[in-house]
Amino acid sequence: MLTTNDFLQEIQALSYQAKKEIYEALKQDLWREQTRSIDIKKYQGIATNIWTGDAQQHIDELRNNDRF
Repeated sequence: MLTTNDFLQEIQALSYQAKKEIYEALKQDLWREQTRSIDIKKYQGIATNIWTGDAQQHIDELRNNDRF
C-alpha cells in the first residue's frame, strides 16, 4: 500500500491535466464527506429564546401585508 508521501510523489510525475482531474475528483469526494458529517439536529432549539410568537402566524401576517 502506498503511503501519502509515495502517492504525492506519483502525482508530481503526472501531467497537468491528470493532476487537475485528480484534484476535481478529490474536491467532490471531500465535499460529499463534509456534507454527510453535518448533523443538523445539533442546531435544533438554539434560537429558542430569540423568537417570540408563532412563526406561522408571523409568515401569514407578512403575506397579508405584502398584497395590495
